[in-house]
Amino acid sequence: MLAGLPTSRHILALALKYALAVAAPADPEARVVELEVRFTHQDRALSEMSDVVYRQQQLIDQLERRVKALEKRLADIGEPSTPRDITDDVPPHY
Repeated sequence: MLAGLPTSRHILALALKYALAVAAPADPEARVVELEVRFTHQDRALSEMSDVVYRQQQLIDQLERRVKALEKRLADIGEPSTPRDITDDVPPHY
């Protein structure tokens, strides 16, 4: 443990204390309002994440099409009839 830094147990205890203070207002009406606010934020976050996943899937589909097109082009080019021997190549400085 590093000196002066709180332990994970201390951080967890503070987070739990904060969550309980925020999550359980004494007034039932305040609790309902808090739940509605949380629901609204979570609903918006879910919608934003759904949009991100949709755009990512579109990009994945596009990339898959490009890979297939490149694979087809590579297959159309085919293998050379004789394998190349790199020892026959002349270095560029000659």
